[in-house]
Amino acid sequence: MNERDTGWFDRPRNVRLLIGALIAACVILLAAEFVVHKHGHFDFENFPGFHALFGFAAFTVAVYVGKLLRFLLGRDEDYYDR
Repeated sequence: MNERDTGWFDRPRNVRLLIGALIAACVILLAAEFVVHKHGHFDFENFPGFHALFGFAAFTVAVYVGKLLRFLLGRDEDYYDR
């Protein structure tokens, strides 16, 4: 298998580059929170990093709710073959 047969994400160097770029973007945006003045509706919205923490918490809750729904609504692999 040569380099043309593999996809962009199949190369570990590209994956490391993408992860590094995402981490750099997160660090830059978090640093910008200390510089940019925000106009939140509530006082707690003005704390630096609030939106990053809120987004992480919301995503975590969504993943666990999805796992719960999979457990409650999931069927066997051959459910429709019967």
